[in-house]
Amino acid sequence: MGSSWRQVAVVAATVATAVVAFGPSVDAADPSPVAHGRPGPTTPAGPGPSGPALGPVTVHDLEGQPVLPAPERDGQAVEQVVQLQVVGGSLTLEDDLVEVPLSRGADGTWRADLPPVQVVDARGSHAGWEVRWSLDEVVLDGAPPPRSVGAARVQVRPAAPVVVDGTTGGLVAGRTANGAGHGRQLAAARPGWGGGTYAVGGTVSVRVPRHLEADEVVVRLRYRLA
Repeated sequence: MGSSWRQVAVVAATVATAVVAFGPSVDAADPSPVAHGRPGPTTPAGPGPSGPALGPVTVHDLEGQPVLPAPERDGQAVEQVVQLQVVGGSLTLEDDLVEVPLSRGADGTWRADLPPVQVVDARGSHAGWEVRWSLDEVVLDGAPPPRSVGAARVQVRPAAPVVVDGTTGGLVAGRTANGAGHGRQLAAARPGWGGGTYAVGGTVSVRVPRHLEADEVVVRLRYRLA
């Protein structure tokens, strides 16, 4: 009889040691996985039903131990090629004909500022652009009927292009030049630049022959994109 009690005590001690060593079970209230941490205090086991007391049982402390994330499942890489086509706009000039009334100075020369004309380059190619001007006619309005003066000397002094919205590099102003039928450069954007909206202009002066009397002088200039 005593031998049977000793066998039961050994089995009970073995089961108790296995349960405590692996820690408490995980229930729905605390789904955190069990991790083995540093050893805590030891608690001696009580005596069995009969025979000598069981050996000490080690309790593991889980506080402060990192919880390892669950391993990720193997993902699948998907490669998709997307083709985009960008449709550019056009190159446009706001006005191709300007009519400018002039004011006479003390030296007898008629002068005025050219009204700014907008260039819109929406092509997206940065191919550059050029605006050229040419003389259409000079009209004296002092006495009816208005007279077109072919002998008047017209000179245009281009101003630096003004950026309304767009790139700022590569912009140039044309050189001061006398009126001609084949056109002179007013402003330009070099190749590699010029995307956006710009205002171009300058000043114009007219000298009419002395024997012609006039109270008003109007000059008409034509613009074109080149």
